[in-house]
Amino acid sequence: MTMQVEVEAIAKLGEDLVAVATEFDAANANSNAIADAVGHEELAQAVRDFAHGWDDKREKIAKATRSLGDAATQVAKTWKDFDQQGADTLNGTGQQEPAPSRSGGPR
Repeated sequence: MTMQVEVEAIAKLGEDLVAVATEFDAANANSNAIADAVGHEELAQAVRDFAHGWDDKREKIAKATRSLGDAATQVAKTWKDFDQQGADTLNGTGQQEPAPSRSGGPR
């Protein structure tokens, strides 16, 4: 059985998700800059109200997105390590873990 894992795609996914979370974190600062640039006070206030009105939800989304990104990054790293250990073992260059000892003696 052959299993192919697109490790680089998983790693890229992790990077992209963390970047999205960072954008969510910066949304208030960005919305303030946009509000300042619109040139109309009522429209500027509407932009600020909208952006600041869903801070709690945005924070939850950012946290979940960052966690998912971190998990994807860790999956890619773990898979690369696992793959390298397997290759090293097959090539005779890896270190084999000693078998766990049984305590308590024969029964």
